[in-house]
Amino acid sequence: MKIFFPPIKTYQGKGKDELRGEKNNDNSYWDLMICKTITYQREQHMQRVIANLEKLRTEKFARIKFPNFAFETDGMKLRYYAQYIKGIPISKWELLTLYDDLVERDSNHSFTDYSFGNFIKNDEGIWAVDLNSYSETPVTIRRDLWNRRFQKA
Repeated sequence: MKIFFPPIKTYQGKGKDELRGEKNNDNSYWDLMICKTITYQREQHMQRVIANLEKLRTEKFARIKFPNFAFETDGMKLRYYAQYIKGIPISKWELLTLYDDLVERDSNHSFTDYSFGNFIKNDEGIWAVDLNSYSETPVTIRRDLWNRRFQKA
């Protein structure tokens, strides 16, 4: 599969470092991407996820970004490739500030796994990185999922 989007950021090695010696004098460039493969048991479930990913491509969130991605299928496997987002997981407080954007948004679709690690922050903002948690889920169910998540936290 040819991927038609650039990485978020290109990194470069630090170059010559006397303390590191010959082995680590790297000044090459590298790009990071992520590949996630999911094997489904039911065709209908996989088709639902494919439809959700297609819809996600056109979505806009007020505060949340998501990486560019592409996907392909092979039998009952769905594989998606996404720009790797370098950053750190958001805090509980930061996730709480996203309630309206995730739960109360005026759409039947949203991200529905509210684990802190599914949202990464960096200098460019807050990113949703678990793309297959985006699904068609009514607001009432999203509220229940949110409440269940924060009863544990």
